[in-house]
Amino acid sequence: MQYYQEKLNTGKRLKSTADITLEIEKDTIIYRGVFYADFKKNDRPDGVTFKHELHVSKLTGEFVITYEIINKKSTKGKMKSHSWVKKNNFDKLENLTYMGFYRGEKRTKYWGVKYDRKTLEFFNAVKEDLQSEMDLPYLKKKSYYKPMVNKLYDLLVDYHLYKKGIKGHDNVYQGIQMIYPKKKWLKINDNKFLPAVLNEFGVKSKYLIKELSEKDNPGDSVNLRAVIYLCKLFGDNYVDYIKRFNWIKICRTVNFNKRKSHVCKDDAEKNALVDIFKIQVGLDGTVGTVNEPPRVHNILLALYKLIEVRDLLEERGYVLKLKLRTPDDIELLLPYWDVIKKSATVGHVLKYTIPQEVIDDIQRPIVGFKNTAQPRVLLTDNDFSLEGYDMKNCMAKQFTHGAIYIYISLSVDKRKVDLQYQRGKLQLSYAKANSPVHMDVFGGAITELNNRMIKYSTLKWEKEKIPLPPIPF
Repeated sequence: MQYYQEKLNTGKRLKSTADITLEIEKDTIIYRGVFYADFKKNDRPDGVTFKHELHVSKLTGEFVITYEIINKKSTKGKMKSHSWVKKNNFDKLENLTYMGFYRGEKRTKYWGVKYDRKTLEFFNAVKEDLQSEMDLPYLKKKSYYKPMVNKLYDLLVDYHLYKKGIKGHDNVYQGIQMIYPKKKWLKINDNKFLPAVLNEFGVKSKYLIKELSEKDNPGDSVNLRAVIYLCKLFGDNYVDYIKRFNWIKICRTVNFNKRKSHVCKDDAEKNALVDIFKIQVGLDGTVGTVNEPPRVHNILLALYKLIEVRDLLEERGYVLKLKLRTPDDIELLLPYWDVIKKSATVGHVLKYTIPQEVIDDIQRPIVGFKNTAQPRVLLTDNDFSLEGYDMKNCMAKQFTHGAIYIYISLSVDKRKVDLQYQRGKLQLSYAKANSPVHMDVFGGAITELNNRMIKYSTLKWEKEKIPLPPIPF
């Protein structure tokens, strides 16, 4: 079977073509899709070709995917020519069936009704041929009317599992893209896909198998590696902990592919994680709180990075605990620990050298108001990072700007604000989490501090390296 189509953008005079072919042989099915598109780069005409090729063995269910991008002109941009070949890679199989077949490397419905009809013909031909090879009544009569991923992908996964003798489950189509069970664990678990995967990674339980298998809990969008990592965090009794929050929502992420696991140090850390996962998911079951979504886009990935930094620092003699109250604390603590890691690696701390008499003058307590105010000049990269963590803002990233500005932390009792000065004049002021400053509390102290800073409008300073401070235990 073969189909060719050409589309022309008359206004811009840009041409696109689609050329798809299907060969069904005795032992092999071969699909090829070649898509070309004109485009302009810096008002100069150019073009790119995408080539997809799929070989499916009807004897074993195994498949090989070839992909190639060919530029019309030799450029060094993001679209440079490249190619690869993958065997039994289900992540690439989804991409081929989606972009290289149904969408034709264009937006949805770009090629029109004729192309959609032809892809349906191709699919029906493959479906009829492969179903004739299967003797399981369910697979032989399966319509694929409501696919979990897309019709062609689901069909090819079913056929692969059938030929390999692996018993899948309703939500196997996404899971197989992340983890493929080893023969040893398949044999132990009666060739069942999900129990074999969970057993291999030490998190097999009836509860987890039930939840990930049910259609009512659409585990097709749950990242299996995220599930495994989450369970490992809570140790052997992970079921008791994950039942306390909506872990299905937490694990619905496509960009968690870490193979390494971490374990919380004690029950306090485990309970803290349960609390922040509850906040992350929210009371209404969506990822985020009811009133305000958290800033952590992928909480498990952020947590993974944080614990990785902690492990490295503890190898160097540091003792650190996950004192987390909200999801935001993960992203706020990470820059602080990153600075410590960087300092421990290079063997020094970066500091701005402002004359000590100037610092002493600025940091004199401000009295004469309702409460005494205490200014503190931020000088080292550690100062900035700790301030950012404590104030729940981006101060940890402002150290590089310390070459231009002077940053001061001003505290009154247990409340603080961060102030930015340039040439002796106040530029910015923020309270915790970048909220507005309460002038009824800080107004008088800030006015007094402004009078002090104006004396140093011509002050100049340099950046220097200083020895590491003692390891905090």
